[in-house]
Amino acid sequence: MYLDLISIKNDKKVILEFVEKVYLQLGEDYSNFKSNKPFLVSGTVQNTENGFYLKGEITGQVATKCSLCLKEINLNLNLTVERLYKNVADEDSFPLVDFKINLDELVFEEAVLNLPLKPVCHHECKGLCPICGQNLNERECSCSSEEIDIRLLPLKEFLEKQKGV
Repeated sequence: MYLDLISIKNDKKVILEFVEKVYLQLGEDYSNFKSNKPFLVSGTVQNTENGFYLKGEITGQVATKCSLCLKEINLNLNLTVERLYKNVADEDSFPLVDFKINLDELVFEEAVLNLPLKPVCHHECKGLCPICGQNLNERECSCSSEEIDIRLLPLKEFLEKQKGV
């Protein structure tokens, strides 16, 4: 979806307000995240001496799984965005093609940059038991909680043999 800026192309006093619904297309690289509802993109664009200045908000929801316990969770994204668009983009601006802003691209870039690397259902999530797979948030398991560093296993075996002698 494109936001057409032709109406403010020659007028630096006019502020264009917009509210659009945009579907987030994540693709295969982000297959662990799903977005079934459109994101709401709202804000203003003004023609300035430096280019077209966009200031707005992006809100939406992404479904994924907790990286610790694998429970389905919804992540709410409430993002504030400020961008400068120019016909000839530089390191401080974004490209403007035919006086149109690509809102699909804007939502994708901002959402991906704000997705957590390891999403969790809550900050005190205990995760899964590494032995039996029980969700430790639901109930404790009877597995041994003794953790042994695999590199020190030969030392443990040696010490146990020394006790038996």
